Amino acid sequence: MFPRQSPATHTEQLGDEASVSDWTRAQVHALNPTAAHVWRQCDGATSPEAIAASLARHKIPEAAAIVELTLRQLARLHLLAAPVESPADRSAKNRRWLLGRGVAAAMLPTIYSIVAPSPLAAQSRQGTPTLTAISPAQGTQGATVAVTLTGTNFIVGATTVTVSGSGVTVNTVVVGSSTSLTANFALDVAAALGARTVTVTTAGGTSGAQTFTINLPAPGSQSVSFAGNSQTFTVPAGVVSILIEAVGARGVAGFPSGNAGNGGRAVARVSVAPRTVLTVRVGGPGGPGLSGSTAAGGFNGGGGTTGNGGGGGGGATSVHDGATPLVIAGGGGSGVGSAGGGATKEPAGGSAGVTARPLSSGAARAAEAAS
Repeated sequence: MFPRQSPATHTEQLGDEASVSDWTRAQVHALNPTAAHVWRQCDGATSPEAIAASLARHKIPEAAAIVELTLRQLARLHLLAAPVESPADRSAKNRRWLLGRGVAAAMLPTIYSIVAPSPLAAQSRQGTPTLTAISPAQGTQGATVAVTLTGTNFIVGATTVTVSGSGVTVNTVVVGSSTSLTANFALDVAAALGARTVTVTTAGGTSGAQTFTINLPAPGSQSVSFAGNSQTFTVPAGVVSILIEAVGARGVAGFPSGNAGNGGRAVARVSVAPRTVLTVRVGGPGGPGLSGSTAAGGFNGGGGTTGNGGGGGGGATSVHDGATPLVIAGGGGSGVGSAGGGATKEPAGGSAGVTARPLSSGAARAAEAAS
């Protein structure tokens, strides 16, 4: 079997010399020109005799003995795929023997070996990390905040970010460089309000702290008008309770006369989960009352007429969480001849809205963030 390099090695050429890394044993070997010349020809296809002939062409005396000595050194360092036996017709030659034969010391094979640190250990020598800034430095309950942290001595794949207290989960830590990293802070809807300390830890130690503040969600409001179809309202992050006011649609007057009724009004505070998508159906007006004809009821359950000029009943206004109704306000009845207002399918109607403030002045509103 001809000498062959171990597949666990990696070679870097450094002029006439070579650097051989053996990561399975965490070692790096520096080969002088003679040893590197032999090493490059350990390809499994070149015999020791052919390697010696190549050395001799470079004016290296006692080439066969030098190749034998080099291969023994490489095998002892586990750099060859299989041991190489010395020729049976002569004993192994050592450095002293070669020096005695007049071979210059500089021509002898020399291999220097060191223990290679792991990538983590190598980077940890940077020292204790520092943390000088975080941005943004605040977030609201229920939100996930992408935060950039700035400092020194961050280590790729070996840096953790810690936020004090409970209710904050740190994930997706990405170290872009030794001075910058990003992380997501997932803030629970019930996370305690106020300042938290943020630190960075590596094998070199733990940084000083920076402050991250958790706030209540900002108040806000939304009004929903009739559109003839279902609409949606998304509960803001951090909001767990909303105040809903719904007003049903007014009925339509009949022909030739007949007053219609107003829609109903309903107000309720309900518990919700953050980011829940609620369905809002704002009731619509019924069809006009015409002589000798029927009129359709308004959108979302308004009652229709049976003829004789009656107007259509107003539709209901409703807010649902999935299939669960949260608030329903009935539509108004129509004028003479109508089959009656209100919602024959869903009792709700008129107008609706979303607000983060208490009800005031009777305006149509639909939700209030819990404070």
